[in-house]
Amino acid sequence: LGNPIQQCGDAFELKSDFNLAAYRAHILSLLDNHVLRFSDISLLTGDDRRDRIRRFITLVFMDNDREINLQQHGDDLLIRRGGDEAYAEG
Repeated sequence: LGNPIQQCGDAFELKSDFNLAAYRAHILSLLDNHVLRFSDISLLTGDDRRDRIRRFITLVFMDNDREINLQQHGDDLLIRRGGDEAYAEG
């Protein structure tokens, strides 16, 4: 039967080269103090699908930290700088 934790890890490929900090820095460098569309964020890797997922995950974390504000705009997302009060409530 084997180790279920190992099998789960193998199934979902828990080892990843995803670098959230690199994506965050990339997005912030493009955003500056302007509004940015999700579709305008350039790729960091050669795999369009994987890169798109990673950009979205990074934006969700950044929105949760209040670094940015996300707003759906048709089939795209608008990204605006948020406040600097990340984790203000603890």
